[in-house]
Amino acid sequence: WSYPAIEGQGGDAAATAAVRPQERAAQRPHGLSWNHLAFLALPEGAHNQTVGLGHVFFSIELEVDGGHAVPHYGVALFGQVKTEDLVVAEKDATRNHVQKSVCLVSREPCFRWMLSALRPAAELFFDQRDFSNRSVLLSALRSFAGGTSQCLHCIKTHQGLNPAGLVRRFGRKLLSLYKLMLLEPRMVLFA
Repeated sequence: WSYPAIEGQGGDAAATAAVRPQERAAQRPHGLSWNHLAFLALPEGAHNQTVGLGHVFFSIELEVDGGHAVPHYGVALFGQVKTEDLVVAEKDATRNHVQKSVCLVSREPCFRWMLSALRPAAELFFDQRDFSNRSVLLSALRSFAGGTSQCLHCIKTHQGLNPAGLVRRFGRKLLSLYKLMLLEPRMVLFA
């Protein structure tokens, strides 16, 4: 399922039709190849995430109608629910657990903003135990529209920082610091 609907893929035609035609044309990604998105959004080992939601950041080159690839950036929150706990059982649910992933894909690399904006909606989506009810996701998507300007301002603020200075300052420890920052967003670094 995707919103806005992607041509040739599953989507919410009723929700997409509710948007004005000029907005619908601007939102819908024409001619994009989304074949690898499912593998990126539900990574290997996702079944080990038994409590709460896990997340993963990814980037993917997607072809546009003109044939050139455009980088897209995404965040996916994934989790699993016992099949017996579902309010509305899906027809294709044949295993003990149902794994789902909620993704947000953007043309701007606003990873932390996307994660913080998507997490509350994804938690509500999983807590309702009814994956056919996507109203939570639709309302969250409508609220994302104004938030990207904050993210872009932050990116422009940090644009032009000197990476050579970081290498001179931290040397071999730079890779370790980068890994720590990815693992813990609330880390404070004193240099």
